[in-house]
Amino acid sequence: MSYNYPALQTVDVKDKRFYQVNDETFYPSITTVLGSTPTPEKTAALEGWRNWLGADKAKKETQRAADRGTQVHLMIEQFLKNEPINCPLATPVDVQMFNGLKLKLKAINKVYGQEVTLFSDMLGVAGRCDFIGEYEFIPVIADWKTSTNIKGLDRVQDYFLQGAFYAIAHNEMFGTDIEDIVIFVAVEKGLPQVFKKKITPELVDELMNRVEKFYKEL
Repeated sequence: MSYNYPALQTVDVKDKRFYQVNDETFYPSITTVLGSTPTPEKTAALEGWRNWLGADKAKKETQRAADRGTQVHLMIEQFLKNEPINCPLATPVDVQMFNGLKLKLKAINKVYGQEVTLFSDMLGVAGRCDFIGEYEFIPVIADWKTSTNIKGLDRVQDYFLQGAFYAIAHNEMFGTDIEDIVIFVAVEKGLPQVFKKKITPELVDELMNRVEKFYKEL
């Protein structure tokens, strides 16, 4: 399966990322939308974590996690392209996390696209999707995540919302019928995790509420 994915340019405005869909239209990224509309529980948890670590340590740990995610993403992308793994900036921990996840990745049967930009005129949102293809012979949207510790199901709801957006955008753009989301989590202090979810009306409603809240506050 081959799709003609667009190459959208981005612009950052006051720490918010927007994708240029055409000469006159800019859509916020799905990560900006979700990051700008956190639930009260997530806000409280993040604030508690920062207070526990202290501002300086929290900033360093956030940067370390971002760098770790970049390297693990790159290794996964190379692996699925059957390319040699060449990530000179990856730390031993990054490599360990990727190797732990590699067995899970072998259940991927087909790759339609990696790191592709998608947008939805219906939602007025855009974003860059990690993976579109077939997992266990089912068309899916997949996202690669990294975590220091094992995540509970309550910690991945925003990941499902992000995946739901990518599926909606892909179905809107290409007439597909993708309804399955798979979240792969490479864990630093534990075994890798795989979360699966079908898109439900409740999930779509929650996504639309977050988008609406973002635009109202914007």
